[in-house]
Amino acid sequence: MRIKKNLANQSFLSASLPRPTFTSYSEPDRKEFAASNGREKGSATVADSEVDSSRLSEAMGSVSYLLRGAKWGSMLSKCLPVFLCCVYLLYRTSHQWGRYQKLILAGLLLSSLGDACLIYPGLFILGMAFFAAAHISYICAFGWSPLNPVPLAVILPVEGLIFFTVLLPELDGLLVFLIPLYILLLGTMVWRSLVVPLPRGAWICAATGGVSFMVSDTTLAVDKFCTPLPYAEALIMGTYYLAQILLTLSATDGREQRREPRKKKHAQN
Repeated sequence: MRIKKNLANQSFLSASLPRPTFTSYSEPDRKEFAASNGREKGSATVADSEVDSSRLSEAMGSVSYLLRGAKWGSMLSKCLPVFLCCVYLLYRTSHQWGRYQKLILAGLLLSSLGDACLIYPGLFILGMAFFAAAHISYICAFGWSPLNPVPLAVILPVEGLIFFTVLLPELDGLLVFLIPLYILLLGTMVWRSLVVPLPRGAWICAATGGVSFMVSDTTLAVDKFCTPLPYAEALIMGTYYLAQILLTLSATDGREQRREPRKKKHAQN
């Protein structure tokens, strides 16, 4: 009897519990479900592609903004003279292409990039970085022999006096650290241009070019960060063009080009 009662209770419980229902889908329903799932995946892919295209359009928009904001007259007047110096250097040294000429050319090209960046006020630090790289290229061209630290003993105090008394009170942020580094590179370039062992004509061009570069950059710094100077634009660009032209001339009459004719004269004697 107990066994029968237990069986009866189990049958009652099984009858009282809700049974799971399974829905059977027809073939058209299954196709519609698959199609809707595919549409959802496709919409997600389209959304991702729209995000990528929007990022690309933003990047292109920023580039077009820079191009629209460029002062093409200023860019042409700043970059074209230095580019012509590069062309002249390549033309004059095509028969004698040495290390000195290569490094001077690299400095000219880096200076052109710096000029292009300085067209935009927001790219001042990038332009300064290109000019710093140009000075490093010029320093490598001039070399380190002979050392002759006498000019450096004059250049460093002058630069330090200008920086600490005139420029530093007007600087803030990264410029407090970047400007002295740039000044140190500029002073080193001028120092090496004054002692580089070139023939007399080429040495005069290199030394005068280095000093002219220093005058141009110092005038630019004072005019930009301290106080506007009279005729600053003419002085800055005039000394800058003079520096690049003279450095170019030093490479067209450099040490590599003068050695070969001297050897020929000794051979004839």
